[in-house]
Amino acid sequence: MGIVVDPAWYFYSMHFTALLTTPINIIGVLIILFCQKSQLASLRWHLLTYQICSMTTDFFINIGTLPVVYSPFPIGRPHGIFTRIFQFFGISLSTEAQCIMVFVSIFITAGSVELLFFLRYQAILPHSHPYKLTTLTSVLLVSLYQVVLITIMIVSFHSAVPDQEVARAQFANLYPELQYLVIDEHVYFVCVIVELVHVIFLFSCFFRLGLGMITVILLIWMSNISLHRFDLSAKTRKIHLQLIRNLCYQISVPIFAFYGPLFVVIAPLMFTIPNTQSKADHNKNTEKTFKTVSDMLHTYSVLLYLFTFYVIPHILGYYQYALFQSSLSTLVDINGSKQVTYNYYTDLKI
Repeated sequence: MGIVVDPAWYFYSMHFTALLTTPINIIGVLIILFCQKSQLASLRWHLLTYQICSMTTDFFINIGTLPVVYSPFPIGRPHGIFTRIFQFFGISLSTEAQCIMVFVSIFITAGSVELLFFLRYQAILPHSHPYKLTTLTSVLLVSLYQVVLITIMIVSFHSAVPDQEVARAQFANLYPELQYLVIDEHVYFVCVIVELVHVIFLFSCFFRLGLGMITVILLIWMSNISLHRFDLSAKTRKIHLQLIRNLCYQISVPIFAFYGPLFVVIAPLMFTIPNTQSKADHNKNTEKTFKTVSDMLHTYSVLLYLFTFYVIPHILGYYQYALFQSSLSTLVDINGSKQVTYNYYTDLKI
């Protein structure tokens, strides 16, 4: 009995939308590089970092890997182009490498979002403030922070994932009637029997997402306090608030996209794994659960990706960029003269 992965429109739609948005992402990179004023020279590189990280993550997930989970079991298979590429070069650890690439790209994208908010907070601080850092120092600190978190993730991943041959044998022993699931060499087992190392790995992933959210919320709160603490003009304060608000709009989309599948599918899956291991006579119900959850996940993913990752971020990103340029070209102080007020408009360049 072979594996038939349905629905087919899920794969077609994911590939189509990814191919459609790749040139849009490239256009966004070109806009950041060439369609700007000199005041945005410093901000450009940080926006470019975020844009490239986001584009890379989209490509890895939707074209390169395109993972499909055989729920309610913690196993799956990549259906993207990376599998063919690794096969062509004779690399045997293709699925594991793809998993690591996806996790690393998500971590780096989250770090680029945190860097944008951190630099926005730094732009509000006056030059004499003790917490004011140079752009280079800020980038180095965030990069070091990212390296530590990514290292922890990779170490916990290698500790949690079992030897694939042993996992296949365990799965075949527990579920002899489902051996057709493990015929494909690219089927990957995260675990067969849940142990402490798997809980640690899952915790590290949730910890990274939660830590990123807490960091962004803290930076927004500190930025808001700083805007009302320092002697800024009303126009400068309004521009800073608008920039922070637009960044919030942009990050709300990937947050919803990352957390949605986690709570809709993965969280219930965690509670069903022990039951499927201890009750082999429930395999018919397991297959029904697999089909139901898969259909829910596919429908949710297609609608979510179409509406969020591909439509809203680009519209908001270009709107933010246009607003930033128009604001810089029409800055007016309280007295009505076109000039820099209190030396804080110069900070808006980052």
